[in-house]
Amino acid sequence: LQSTEEAGARKISISVAYSDETGTPIPDITSMAQGTDFTAKVTITHLKEEQRTYNEIALDQIFPSGWEILNHRLDGTNPGGDRPEYQDIRDDRVYTFFDLQYGKSMTFNIRLNASYQGRYYLPAVSAHAMYDNGIYARNTGKWVNVVPAEGQ
Repeated sequence: LQSTEEAGARKISISVAYSDETGTPIPDITSMAQGTDFTAKVTITHLKEEQRTYNEIALDQIFPSGWEILNHRLDGTNPGGDRPEYQDIRDDRVYTFFDLQYGKSMTFNIRLNASYQGRYYLPAVSAHAMYDNGIYARNTGKWVNVVPAEGQ
């Protein structure tokens, strides 16, 4: 279901980038060939508005139903990026929890596969302090397509 979220940020920023298995950036994820493995790289940055650590940040990532999460705990791979305090990987979403030091950035990688052909909605990615409503960042969602791979 398409949401009506708006991009916004206060005290932290968020950026999301996608890359293929070799690390080459994918500038446009709105159309992916079925069977493509790729990585979502989310970076959260402390904007130095307050000289303190922001504790208990929650990063929420919900993925389109045409994409599957490649759970590194099951396949033994290392997705790279920073190590969270805790990470909850579900069928269609990943919740990541961490503290963000003053002036620092943290990056979390999730490996994905464009599995099922069709048009799907990619919801916004958001991060927020669990106990302080004044610390948050989010982007907007978009429609994505999983198209037949060449030769199919």
